Amino acid sequence: MKFKLRYLYLFMFVMVIGVTNAQNKEVKNVILMIPDGTSTGVLSISRWYQQANLLAVDPYICGLVKTHSSDAPIGDSAPTGSTYATGHLSKTQFIATYPDYSVHNLEPMDKFEAFQPLFTILEASKLQKKATGLVATSYFPHATPAAFAAHHPSRSEYEILSKQMVFNNVDVVIAGGSYFLNQRKDKIDLTKVLMANNISYTENLNEFRAFKGLKMWALFSEWSMANDIDRDVDKEPSLAEMTEKAIEILSQNKNGFFLMVEGSKVDWSAHDNDPIGVITEYLAFDKAVAKAIDFAKKDGSTAVVVLPDHGNGGISLGNSQTNKGYDKKTYSELFDNLRKATKTAEHFGTKYKTCPTEEQIKEYFSENFGINNLIIDEINSISAFFQYEKLAKKGKNKKNPTEINKIIANIINNRNPIGWTTTGHTGEDVFLAIYHPHQYRPTGLVQNTDINRYMCEIMNTPSLDSLTSLYYAPATKVFEKYIVSIDSSNVYEPFMMIQSEKAELRIPANKNEVWFTLKPNKNRQIIPLQTLVIYNGHDFYIPLYLEELLR
Repeated sequence: MKFKLRYLYLFMFVMVIGVTNAQNKEVKNVILMIPDGTSTGVLSISRWYQQANLLAVDPYICGLVKTHSSDAPIGDSAPTGSTYATGHLSKTQFIATYPDYSVHNLEPMDKFEAFQPLFTILEASKLQKKATGLVATSYFPHATPAAFAAHHPSRSEYEILSKQMVFNNVDVVIAGGSYFLNQRKDKIDLTKVLMANNISYTENLNEFRAFKGLKMWALFSEWSMANDIDRDVDKEPSLAEMTEKAIEILSQNKNGFFLMVEGSKVDWSAHDNDPIGVITEYLAFDKAVAKAIDFAKKDGSTAVVVLPDHGNGGISLGNSQTNKGYDKKTYSELFDNLRKATKTAEHFGTKYKTCPTEEQIKEYFSENFGINNLIIDEINSISAFFQYEKLAKKGKNKKNPTEINKIIANIINNRNPIGWTTTGHTGEDVFLAIYHPHQYRPTGLVQNTDINRYMCEIMNTPSLDSLTSLYYAPATKVFEKYIVSIDSSNVYEPFMMIQSEKAELRIPANKNEVWFTLKPNKNRQIIPLQTLVIYNGHDFYIPLYLEELLR
């Protein structure tokens, strides 16, 4: 009897531990933080730049993450961000959309699902009555933020993506990109749509700081925001302040929240091979990480997941200048020149729209980079750019393929030990860092699709694939028994029309509503939807339950 009781107690103990572990996994809030294009080498370089002080992310690094897309080992931001959002691999250009078939697919893909919009973790959080937010230093419909709140096979369709993001009713968006709200080809003023849905809108820093409500979009520039050390501190907040404000607003929801924060312009600086931009943009992002983890520790029910979407530039501490004597180079020799810089390479192009004089160029480099030994070839390379630009505007020459940011960055690199292999993305694994209140987190080498599954697990989110089937069903299948037509005479406002004997449905593209008319009285009713209607230029995707309206 004692023998049996011993095993009974052991069984009960295992059951209790299992239940406890399951409970300890779950959190109310997830903050996903993505330093776009941050190669792992950026961490060590940034650490040394700040005199070897630890980064906020350092104590929580637990593994590496694969970053490939569905058909290429080197990923583009659209599919890699979409993988974190949906749990599915996709391909270059695709935003939260299943890829079409390719003979180069790295894993088996279902060709019958091609171009299918995929439900995101942000959209699932909305159905759980959680608050949702997006923070970025790019314009808001750029690839990574768009991947969580929009769906399209082309990341460059900013008008469509921004429209979807507004009609998707994201509670908090803090970024750049005011252009996409009110200077549109379809003539829709999306700021009015936001306000009609009780979402406050501002472009003013003081209004942003004073806001105390539940829903706000704050866009601080027409396009992307300035790099952190270039910004006008009286007009644009830091990424850390943006993150802190988003958390302050979203955490008022008793059901919890999902927030994605992107340090967008680490990637942009890496494309320019600008070491000052990469380092300072990453450090600005790291300060935002510190704000998120500080909140999570105090809250006790928040997980913070930090990882890049891919590498960029092949950055290294060490280049051809350090081939000899690399192990004798002192900290001062390696970093003093870098630490003199007070602006990034991008700032020069925003300051000068026409060609500066030789003296102005020399003065700029002396004041902003501590460089006092410009050679004539470097000055001429800057002048040549503006000459190409001038001729291009007159239609007499093609635009100079070398961007001014890259020219300035090259001059900086000539005097510093930072190496680069490319101005494009790179395919190495990226770091993974996670703060979880009960230390429940993946370790080792992690597949990028598993990051989404981990977040869904700890938030107790329903299956995203099931939600895709329910809310993004192909309209041709849903309405196969009815007369269906697509009216795209207005290319900016296409809609689907469905007729039955009893009723008529008019479904506008890329919004969250349908127009229902019951025959024969012709009284039209606008029915709001919890989710979007997606139109990718060929097919509509809609909630399954809409078919019931026609019965």
